[in-house]
Formats: sequence, C-alpha cells, structure tokens
Amino acid sequence: MELTIKMKIKQARLKMFRKDIGLMLFGACAYKFNWNVTNMSESVEGGVCFDINTKKVEDGNIHINENYIKQNDYTYDNLVALITHELIHVLQKHGQRRGNRDNKLYNFATDHVVDRDLKELDLSPYKNRFNIIPELHNENPKCTAEQAYDWIYNRTNRFSIKSSGDDSDNIIQGFTVTDEKTGEKYEITNTPDNNSEFSQEASEKLKQKVEQFVSEARAQNQILKEKGMGSGKIQEYLDKLLEVKINWDDLLEKAIKTNTILKPNQRNWRRIHPYYQLHGLTLPGRSMEEEKENVGLLILLLDVSASINKKELRQFGYVLNKSIGYFDTILLLTHDYVIQQNVEFQKEDHGKVFEFLKNQGFKGGGGTSHRDCFEYIEKEIWSDDEKRDVLSMVISLTDGYSDIEHLVDKYNWIKNNTPLVFMSTSGWKFKDEKEEFKNISNIQIT
Repeated sequence: MELTIKMKIKQARLKMFRKDIGLMLFGACAYKFNWNVTNMSESVEGGVCFDINTKKVEDGNIHINENYIKQNDYTYDNLVALITHELIHVLQKHGQRRGNRDNKLYNFATDHVVDRDLKELDLSPYKNRFNIIPELHNENPKCTAEQAYDWIYNRTNRFSIKSSGDDSDNIIQGFTVTDEKTGEKYEITNTPDNNSEFSQEASEKLKQKVEQFVSEARAQNQILKEKGMGSGKIQEYLDKLLEVKINWDDLLEKAIKTNTILKPNQRNWRRIHPYYQLHGLTLPGRSMEEEKENVGLLILLLDVSASINKKELRQFGYVLNKSIGYFDTILLLTHDYVIQQNVEFQKEDHGKVFEFLKNQGFKGGGGTSHRDCFEYIEKEIWSDDEKRDVLSMVISLTDGYSDIEHLVDKYNWIKNNTPLVFMSTSGWKFKDEKEEFKNISNIQIT
C-alpha cells in the first residue's frame, strides 16, 4: 500500500517518540517546529530556517520538499533522518556560528559534520546520500564545523559550486558541489537564515530564540534520562551535543578583569593639542593612559560541600588558576559549612597554585553554608582599613545549595557595593532585584 504524504509524516512523528529508538528528544524538539511540505527544486530535500521573507523571528519551520516525500521509495525513515539532520543544525547553533564565513562553503562544511553524525547514529537519508567528504573524514573524523570549513576553504579551487536550478524565489535553495579531484557530487541545502539577513535587533532576537531552544532541549534531555528513557549511543551523542561549552576566558574577563579608566596624564608631544592646531599653533596635548583600579585583593570562596562533584572541583581549580595574574593577591577560602582552607597566592604565582592543587587539593565534604566565609570577610578584611582599601572583588563558586539569600543583607562589605559574583554549577541564581544588591551578579558555568 502506498503511503500518502500525510501518513508518512504521521509515522515519522510516531517513530521519533518510540522509547526503543532513542530519538525521543529529537521528537520533542521537532514538535516545536512546523513541518512545511512545499514544492522546491529537485536538488533540495529540505531545510530549516526562520521566516526569511518577512525578516521576522517567527517560530521555526522545517521545510520538506514535496517532490521528495511524494516518491514511493521515500520512506518515513528517510523523513526521520531529514528532520533529525535539520534539528542537529539548530542544536549545534550552526546559523549563529557562521560569522563572516562564506555561506555556501559553510553550509557544505556543516552538512559534512551533521551527516557524519547521522551515519554514526545509523540514520539513513534518502537513497543513502551522505554529504561526507571521505578525505576530510579520514584526516579528521571528529572535526568541528569550523575545522571542516577551514579544510574546504583551503582547497577552494578543488571544489566547484553550481546553483541547482532556478529556485531564487524559494526560502530554501540548493546547490551542487563537485569535487574536481574525485568527481564526487554533493547536493547541499543553502539556508540563508544567518546574521546578514537580519537587522541587528532581529539577529539578537534570533540568537536568543536559538539559545532558549537549546536550553529547553538540554532540560528535556535531563528529564528523559532521569525517567530512564535515554540510553545507548544516541543518548551519548545527545549528552555530548548538549554539553555546556564554557568560554572560560571571556567568562573570567567579564567577571574579574579590572575596571580600567582613562586619565589625563602629563602633556605629550606624541599627541598634538587639537584646539591650538586650529589656530596655527603646535603645542603638546594630554596623553591618555590606562590606570588600573580595584586590582588589589580577590577573595575566592570555593564550595567544597558534599554536593559538589569532582568535575566541578576541576572547574573551580581552573578558575583559581586563571584568576592569578588579574589581581595582586588571591585569598582562597574553601568551605563547606565552615572554612576548611585559607590560602593566599600572589600575582603570577602559578607554580604555587599548581603545587597546592597537586599536593593538597580541595578539602571538605560536609554541609553547605556561606556564613563562616562572609563573617571572615567582615571581621578580617572589611574591619581592617588597609585590607578594605585593596579589596577588589569576591567570587563565590558554588552550586547554590546554601544559605546565601538569608545572609547578603547582614554584612557591610556587601551593602557597601563590593562586587560579588556567584559562579554557579547548577541552575541556581541569586535573584534579589533590590537596588542595594546591584553589585551582585551571576554566571552559570554548567
């Protein structure tokens, strides 16, 4: 019996929700998209994008080529592979990661990465057409989209690109890439849902929408695992795909890099005074140089309670090591319910940090409270005029399972606007919006 398009879509949706298949997360993600069957050029099987024509950030649409899905040999398994392919593009944030790269070459690179993953997950596209470049795969079987792009870009003369028919009026466009060295041909979908198609405001909204989609997928994945609905290599792939990638350098720069201000210094002949130049006089102007303030003492509170796992402790150790060099002094207080370790490091003292991590490590493992640390800062730092003057910032690395909300309004060092940053390893955030707590900020690190 021939299946209608409607029946193929229905069976594909049902299959993606079968527990034994392992695609339930993709099924849940696909449910948030409209599956739009439309007539496109024969070279395009489908694609995912937002509403390009109106430049509005609408709900997502997965476009399916009617010329494909109506074929008798096009099965709902092929449709499952197509939908999963497009969802991986979104979950990998390929649209937002493109940057200034050539759009067609980048689509070619991301298709290589996605189809490689599909093949490893035993999902079959129509007629087993995988856009995998054998030579690239042999050289770098685990390459990222960016690495694949660089590989292709460095061999641009080897690949010829030709548009596939007159589909300029379609949202989803196709093109054929021919590898002149091997004769291989690749049918690529060009989805122009990139930053260049939007205003800056629309691009930011699109970025937020994708971030929200990925965050919801991450939460849904955790729920499915807790219910015992995730296992096998698809689950392993999802865990890796949805793992939070932490850009520690940017994160720490925002959190702890010093405020710098520009101050007029001595007059300097390198900068001619512009006012007197207008009157035909050449006089030295004022040079502007950076003067660093609030670079003295960083206090790092490190939660070592029983709820913190080894991976999180390694992340905390990374923060400690990266902090060295930004401040003259780092005061490390490890704590569970009470302070367990009190260690001081000087600027650029990486060797001492390494020896500490290697020989002592972080000690603790009991319950959690920030009271002992907050009181230590109040009595030993804030009450000492000299130490108070050099106190730059307090960073607390914690999972948030503590008594923080009950303590913040009790200490002068907090009420007097000492920058306090909570770097959390869970979904916890300090949420008090009172004006007096504007010096408190949150950063999620997992």
